[in-house]
Formats: sequence, C-alpha cells, structure tokens
Amino acid sequence: MDVSHSPSRTALEIAEAIKGGFARIAELYDEVRFGETYETLFKNVVESLQSGRTVREMDHELRIHFLTSPERHPEVPFWMATANFLNAQRLFEVDQLAASQKAVESATFWVEDCSYRPPTRDTILRDASKKGTANRNARFQPLKDEMVRLIKTKRPIEGWKSKAQVVSLIYKEINVLNESLNWVLTSSNLKRKLREWLNTELAIVAAFEETRRR
Repeated sequence: MDVSHSPSRTALEIAEAIKGGFARIAELYDEVRFGETYETLFKNVVESLQSGRTVREMDHELRIHFLTSPERHPEVPFWMATANFLNAQRLFEVDQLAASQKAVESATFWVEDCSYRPPTRDTILRDASKKGTANRNARFQPLKDEMVRLIKTKRPIEGWKSKAQVVSLIYKEINVLNESLNWVLTSSNLKRKLREWLNTELAIVAAFEETRRR
C-alpha cells in the first residue's frame, strides 16, 4: 500500500488506501497467529472507539508500551493501525479528505511496525551462539597474530617443508603467549587449533604460502 504525503490525492485513492490497509493488517495478523482472529481485534477496536476513546488517547497510552517493550506488546501496532484506518474511514465519509489522508499516513506508519516479530527461543539461542563465537574469536586473535609473526620469523632457510613442521616449531612459543593470556586454549587443544588455523585463517594461510618450501 503506497501512501503519498501529497495533498492532491483523490478521494478514490484514499478509499483504496483504506481498503488495502485493512487487508494488509489482516494478512500480517494471520502470519503472527496471536490466538484470535483479526475480526476479533477489529471488533474490539471499534468498541473502544465507540466508547469514547480517541485515536490520540490510544496512541498516547499504547505507544509507550510498544516502544519500551515490543516483545511483550506485539499486538499494539495492529491495534493502532486499525484505529487509524477506522478514523480515516470516518473522516472520509464526512468528506474531510485532507484529515482522512493524514489518518491513512499515520496508519501506514503503524502497519510497518506490524512486521515486528518477537524473538523466539531459537533466534535467542542463535544470537547468543553468534555472540559467543565473536567473543571466542576476539580471545583467539592475539594467538593468531603471533602465529603469523612466527611463521615468518621462524621460517627455515629453505622454507617450511609442511604445515606439521610449522606447528612443531612454533608451538612452544605460542603456548607461552597462551599461558600469559590465562590459557585461552588448553595445551591439548592448542595444537589442534594451530593445525586448523593453517587451513582456515586467511592471514595465516597467506603467511605459510609466502614462506613454504618451493
């Protein structure tokens, strides 16, 4: 639903925007599956407006809930988008087209927030895993940097014969750094990591290729 801010929109365009807006909200609502139909929410919003609550009052009351805790109040955008479209429809029916258009624009902003999805247990665990990986990589970086330096400075005159030779000759010095870093890796895991990095870390692979025996 494309809502323009131009004041020259025709009555037909506004009517189509309102109709399309309700359809889009219903579509998004079905995707979320709150446990009730959109018709139920629609009815509740209508009853709330009929009781005398204004859209402005709803906005003032509900916006703060959504902005501070969207995962606990994911229904707020649907409620406010519906209320604004109902307001736009009411204004349209009494020929207040400019005001109706403004209400459509307000509704459209809320429709964009209807796409918000609270994080699921899987996404929370996945994000935590990514953060854990990033933290581990940061802890390993001094070891990787030292490995690059040692591959270049400890290079035999004829060049490195194999990756196994690299690990064998630089392990003790890398492990000294590892100990100074409060054992980022256990001694048993360090050799495995050195072999792994020789195949996966671009800077380390490049250093080896630059200094290996030809």
